[in-house]
Amino acid sequence: MKMVYAESWMIDALKAAHLPPTALLDLPVLLDTLSPKDVAFYLAMNRSLTEFLPKDLVASFSPIDVRLELLGDHPKAQRVADALRHRQYAKGAVPPRANDSDYKLTCDLLDPDTLVFQHILKSDPSLSANYYASTLLERVLRQMYTTLSFEKLVVLPVFRWWMELRQQALIPNKVV
Repeated sequence: MKMVYAESWMIDALKAAHLPPTALLDLPVLLDTLSPKDVAFYLAMNRSLTEFLPKDLVASFSPIDVRLELLGDHPKAQRVADALRHRQYAKGAVPPRANDSDYKLTCDLLDPDTLVFQHILKSDPSLSANYYASTLLERVLRQMYTTLSFEKLVVLPVFRWWMELRQQALIPNKVV
């Protein structure tokens, strides 16, 4: 199964252009909708997922193909390449919301083989980070289970991480 990260404004731009979210996987269509700098940011983010997403999550998926060659002879392809070479994106990109504690990570099924991840505003900031991580992982596992067998799912790092969080939730409080 593959994963992709997109900022919510990118998905909103696709919807405004009457395109389905699966257009995130079609770089020429994406470049017809977003600016070259925005597409470069999208590519840079998806090249550096381990910089801002949990390692066990990223290790459980195959990343999408973000090679510039997929833009073919698109008239704006060179502007994307120039933006990627710019030192701002040379080592990847981290979305601003990834480091904002008011946001949580969530995912949706983009197509039968791809999950799209994004950060959205927390519904209740008083809930613990473990609560939000556990909720995310349950969502991920439910969506992965639609295409993967249980036997393939339980060996993934994301399943192990979910089990560790569940185990922590079940440890009784200790009185010192």
